[in-house]
Amino acid sequence: MTDSTAEQPSPGQTSQQILEEILKAEKEGTFEKSPEPPRRLPTITDHLVAFIDILGFSNKIIAAKTDADLKEIYEEVRTVQRELEKPSAVEDPFEQEDVNLDHGKKVIALSDGVVVAITSDCKAGPVMTPYDLFMLEIWTIIIAQARCVCRGIFLRGGIGRGTFFFEDDILLSPPLVTAYRLETNCAVYPVIVVEAETVDFLFNQKGRSRYKGNADPSLKYFRPFTSPKYPDAKLYMLDYLPVTRDEDHGWIFREDYDEYRKASGEEKSAVLYRRDVKNAAWFLGHHKKAVLDAYQAADRPEVKEKYTWLMNYHNECVPDYDPIFEQHRIEIPVEA
Repeated sequence: MTDSTAEQPSPGQTSQQILEEILKAEKEGTFEKSPEPPRRLPTITDHLVAFIDILGFSNKIIAAKTDADLKEIYEEVRTVQRELEKPSAVEDPFEQEDVNLDHGKKVIALSDGVVVAITSDCKAGPVMTPYDLFMLEIWTIIIAQARCVCRGIFLRGGIGRGTFFFEDDILLSPPLVTAYRLETNCAVYPVIVVEAETVDFLFNQKGRSRYKGNADPSLKYFRPFTSPKYPDAKLYMLDYLPVTRDEDHGWIFREDYDEYRKASGEEKSAVLYRRDVKNAAWFLGHHKKAVLDAYQAADRPEVKEKYTWLMNYHNECVPDYDPIFEQHRIEIPVEA
C-alpha cells in the first residue's frame, strides 16, 4: 500500500476496518502487492542420495519409560547426525554449513533417519573431480557407520542416484525413493545397500582414470551383497569394516611411541608397521564387543539373526597375516 493509492490506517481504526480498506483497495486495483521472489524449479540433475536410519529405533521409542531412556535415544540420533555432518549437530555448525555448501551437500534429518544428498555441481567442482567428490562422501558414510557401530548404534540404509530437489519445503527425488526402498526391502541386516547401476555410475565418473591399478582406495568401498528377500538382485553394500579397520585412528600404545623415538632407519618402519597392526586389532576389538553386546541384548530370534549375520561379516574381515588378530574373531553362539 502506498500514499498515492490508499490512505494509511488511522490510529483509531479497528482491525476489521483496516481489513475492509485493504480488500476495497485490492478490488479497485489500487493495492500494490509485493513481487514474489524468484523460485528455483526442479531440473534433472545427478546427485548421490542416501537414506540412513537407526536399526531398532521404533522399538526403543516404544520401550522408553523414563527421561533417561528418552535422553539416551536423543543422544543416539544426534550422534548419527553428527557423524553424517549435519551442521546443527556438530560443534561448529557455521563452519560445517560452509563445507557442505562448498561440496554440494545437503543433510536432512527425518526423525531417526538422515538423508544425505551430494552433487558435483558445486563450488568444489573446479578443484575436485566428480569421482573424488562422490567417493569422498561414500568414505564419509563408511566411517560414520563404523563409528556408530562401535558406539552400539547400528545403521541400515540405501543409496541411489539421480535428481534431488529440496526447496520451499518441497522434496522431489526419485533416488531418495530408491534409497528408501533399498533400506526397507533389501538391506534386512545392518548394512547400507547400493544398486549395481549406481556403483557403475560412480566408477564411470570423470576423474577415475588418474588412478592406476590398486592406487584407487575406492575399489575397497563396495562389497557384493545378497539380500535374503531378493537373492537375484545385483546389489552391493558399503564394506565399512575393512576400510575403517585400516584407517589411522590416532591411537598408539605408549611403549610403541617410546620405541619409535629410540629407533633409527629401518627400525622406525618396523615399529610403525607394528603400530598399524595393533591399531587395526584395537578397532576390531571394539567392533566385536559392540556386536556381541547387541546380540545379547536382542530379545527376539529375528533380531538376533541380524547380529549373527554381522558376526559372520566381522569374522570374514579379520585378517590372518598376524596372530594378534585371532583373539578378535567372534565365536558364533550355538543358539544362532
